Amino acid sequence: MDEDEPEDVEEILEEVKSRNVKDLLVEMKDKAELMIDLAYSAILYDNEELADDVFELEEDLNTLKYEVDIMTMVAARTPEEAAQLTAILRVAQASEEISNSAKELADVVKRDVELHPVLRNAIKEADETIVRMTIGPKSEIGGKSLKELQLATQTGMQVFALKQGKAWANKVGKKTVINGGDVIIARGPREGVEPLMKLADFKLKKK
Repeated sequence: MDEDEPEDVEEILEEVKSRNVKDLLVEMKDKAELMIDLAYSAILYDNEELADDVFELEEDLNTLKYEVDIMTMVAARTPEEAAQLTAILRVAQASEEISNSAKELADVVKRDVELHPVLRNAIKEADETIVRMTIGPKSEIGGKSLKELQLATQTGMQVFALKQGKAWANKVGKKTVINGGDVIIARGPREGVEPLMKLADFKLKKK
């Protein structure tokens, strides 16, 4: 078995039965887009945690690709149907290639490649930044939706990615509820970071 393929085939087959190809392809698209965003952010802000997130998402996307492959093979009952289903496989393959490219970008950070001085100075001068925070137990954010929180109004920061437990949210919108222990990734003005940290009950780790 290829090293990128999940080991528990029976588990994958059970998962496939409860889903459809459209859902899988949409999830692959969303994750690939998020990976690209996080990978560039990891490089621009020299953030290894974001790079780790990209690597984790790449594993998720590999699993989704495997599910699409299985579902497509099971669905093809005739050579004609198999030919029609190749388009699905091509879309899934393209998403996987995008994720692989994102992983290569993130690997620049993982390999601790020193940033060019021009890029380093540009980062320092940039008005916008990206932060990754875990919602603390005393947070004012926990249990509320993004619509209720109005973080952009309060802090200027906008949450664009959310990790709950081991799973990444496919979409983050006004109805998304943030809970204690969740990991949020937000972008916005540097002066908005400290207010967001206070709301999230997040404390930087001492190096």
